[in-house]
Amino acid sequence: MSVTALHFRRACPADYPALETLLNAFYIGNLSTDEARAKGFLSAPFTQAQIARFNEDLGALVAVEHDTVLGFLGLSECDAPTTYPVVLAMTAAMRQTTFEGLSLDVCKPFIFGPVAIARQARSRGIFRGLYQAMWDFLDPSRYELGLAFIDLNNRHSLTVHQQALGATVLTSFTCGNNAYWLIAYRRPLA
Repeated sequence: MSVTALHFRRACPADYPALETLLNAFYIGNLSTDEARAKGFLSAPFTQAQIARFNEDLGALVAVEHDTVLGFLGLSECDAPTTYPVVLAMTAAMRQTTFEGLSLDVCKPFIFGPVAIARQARSRGIFRGLYQAMWDFLDPSRYELGLAFIDLNNRHSLTVHQQALGATVLTSFTCGNNAYWLIAYRRPLA
């Protein structure tokens, strides 16, 4: 039996250069149409300063093996100040959406994403590991419902979120010329 050094933790500033490279490898502007369709994509590029803001807000989680960053999951408060139009459109959609008959604001929500897994590390359970690390990291008295957005053209990402982790599509919304799904994850029962 082989022992892996894969572990999940909060990001530190030393991780930011590798995270910037990881995230931007999946930015739609850096992919061919076929790559984006087949493997999924991120709708925006990321800088180290943006990664630091995730970490200073609710948190930035990483999957690391032998000092190599293999995965990233950003977490944000729903009411964190933002200038990103898509996040503003998402929060507007959240105010008009319910989950299991309840207004989202009473479900102890937070924003989940972006998520990126290094190509060479896919199919190793890293997405599930980051997801579990997220729930272990977040205070259950304050955070019960993870909300994320996925571009309607990013079927691969939606499929992964639904099949791997059981995400629920709540609604769709638009921002500029693009349309997105608003998805939710309920904290798993202990």
